[in-house]
Amino acid sequence: MKKSNQFFQFNIRFWVFWPSFILLILAVLFSILFPDFFITSIEQFQKALLTNFSLGFSWVSFAMTIMVLITFFSPIGKVRIGGKHAQPRLPRLSWFAIVLCTTIAVGILFWGSAEPLSHFLFPRNLKT
Repeated sequence: MKKSNQFFQFNIRFWVFWPSFILLILAVLFSILFPDFFITSIEQFQKALLTNFSLGFSWVSFAMTIMVLITFFSPIGKVRIGGKHAQPRLPRLSWFAIVLCTTIAVGILFWGSAEPLSHFLFPRNLKT
């Protein structure tokens, strides 16, 4: 066995990882160094996206749903990935549990950060 001098070894694809990582680091630094300008820029970008592309997002989502249904009911839906004799690694109940738990985890992850921010940005009026 070959010994490595590196503490960690990662098989990272340069053009996949580094451009997005650099953009993330630049965005974080930009938000720390220029917070007001960063928030204004992001708000304008979000407003432009929602104003100009919201109908497009809806149509693309609808088209993808139709495409999935057509694929499911067409002969392409019968194609087994891995060949005719391929067997699934897990039974359907296990796949269902994985999808269910993943969906719940995404909701918890999203609301774990979104709800406190929502309460911070829009506090409840306690004067009743």
